[in-house]
Amino acid sequence: MRLLSSERSVRKNIFLALSMATNIVLLAACAIALQKMKTVYTDYRHFRSLPVGISEASTSAVVDNAVVLFGDSRVETWTPLPALSGKTVINAGVTGETTSEMRRRFDNDVLRLKPQTVIIQAGMNDLTASVTRNIPTPQLILDRMFDNLEFFVSTLTESGTQVVVTSIIPNKDLNLLRKVFWHPDLQKSVTDTNQQLKKLAEKHQAIWLDINNVFIDSSNTVRTELYRDTLHVKSPAYVQVNELLNKLFPAPVQE
Repeated sequence: MRLLSSERSVRKNIFLALSMATNIVLLAACAIALQKMKTVYTDYRHFRSLPVGISEASTSAVVDNAVVLFGDSRVETWTPLPALSGKTVINAGVTGETTSEMRRRFDNDVLRLKPQTVIIQAGMNDLTASVTRNIPTPQLILDRMFDNLEFFVSTLTESGTQVVVTSIIPNKDLNLLRKVFWHPDLQKSVTDTNQQLKKLAEKHQAIWLDINNVFIDSSNTVRTELYRDTLHVKSPAYVQVNELLNKLFPAPVQE
């Protein structure tokens, strides 16, 4: 009888321990989800408060030796900007834009400024759209993306503007919220797109700048310490990209 009572007590304690552990896990998950929702909501409100399709370049004056950074949020959040000797760097990035949206402001934000050089970092928002679950026309999105990117590069090179096409910054592993909405093959899409972007750059005599080694280590693992979320990176990452750009545009030797 005492043995039976002891077994019941042990089972009760195990049940209570499991219940407590489950509650702790649920509370932690709720706290993480709440924090994520706050971040998403804050970003959304910030985005909605900005004029649609307006970048810093939209109202910039025309200057000599201008270098325009053209792209989406990876360009808009580019901090610090590259300090290129004798050149004025103008940021033409707009958060959340696909290449189709970029095309609408291409004349004003890029061509109007008559830049000496244009650096293009774009395409990730097209790719995230193409991997969204249940999207009806993923291939159409990709076809439009390449058409837009080729339009940018060919238009600029034909006008005598120097063009630098960078590889698309890889994404960090998808978090749980992203996995709900996106297929897990986003990084494969980025890799495949970069291979085609390299060919596009070579076709139009643009400079191809592969920046993958900044974000992926020798064991082919994404350097998560450089990321602030799934898609966006911190200042130390931009510092390293800037160093690569400085090699393309070295300061003139002082005599």
